[in-house]
Amino acid sequence: MSGARPTGPGCAVDELRLPPGLAGLGPLAGFVAKLADAAGLGEALAYRLRLAADELVTNAVCHGRAQRPIQVCGGIDGDRVWLRIRDEGRRFDPRAHVGRPLAPAASGTRDGDPVGGFGIFLAMRSVDEFDYKYIDGTNQCTLTVYRD
Repeated sequence: MSGARPTGPGCAVDELRLPPGLAGLGPLAGFVAKLADAAGLGEALAYRLRLAADELVTNAVCHGRAQRPIQVCGGIDGDRVWLRIRDEGRRFDPRAHVGRPLAPAASGTRDGDPVGGFGIFLAMRSVDEFDYKYIDGTNQCTLTVYRD
């Protein structure tokens, strides 16, 4: 990130490109911390935004098989702080999995469902708004938290 900070409503923080793989989680944490600081988010809100971003990037890498850099950008729009994550992995709408029961490892059931889904659950519950779009072969998740 080039160090740019938002200067008014609707302006975006510089885009961050994460390498495919989990090595991008450190830079992602720094990016979210800078955005949270610029927005004046409290510690709890900053943590919620970082948790959701971390879970979605991890999911894109481990399950979506993203082979190209993952793009992240964020901004401040009035009382909203948003973060957008784009990856070219397999098409996957996390909203379609929210109502599913937790996987056997997390819920203790033995109904044969594959293990997984808790990260999506955490991501969706950590933010005030979640939006997903699939545009030209790219998954695009937008996370929003409201400033206190």
